[in-house]
Amino acid sequence: MTMLRNVIQLKYVVGILFILVLTLHSIAANNKELSSEYLNTPEYLHDNKIFVEQNQTFGIVCNSSKQIKACSISSPYNAFFSINQEFNQSWYEGGRIFISIKDPYSCIATVDMANASDTGEWKCILPVKGIKEGYVEEYKLYNVSVV
Repeated sequence: MTMLRNVIQLKYVVGILFILVLTLHSIAANNKELSSEYLNTPEYLHDNKIFVEQNQTFGIVCNSSKQIKACSISSPYNAFFSINQEFNQSWYEGGRIFISIKDPYSCIATVDMANASDTGEWKCILPVKGIKEGYVEEYKLYNVSVV
């Protein structure tokens, strides 16, 4: 009887592991699609300077060594795009700009159809967990040139 119970428990554990492996495989495939779709962009990045051709796509990566609470990005034309952990992805300007929190330490913004108004300073604003209670803001700047 004990042997039969052990076999049933083993089958149960194997079934759970199988479901877990399938779930992790699906998550990895989705992340691979997102990263290839949104991060393999035809821009040239050099020391936070992005050079991109007109009507091409460029990406901005905002990251921190601390856990982020939200992600905000301001554009050179005074537009402000923001998301948080609860609503961790959004599209703006009719889908031209996509912003997403990729993991607890980074978010990305992808801008399609780059145009002259995209030239200038893009600023990432990341509320991160501070040493003491509460959050502090970290900033990262990108200078974009649309050529």
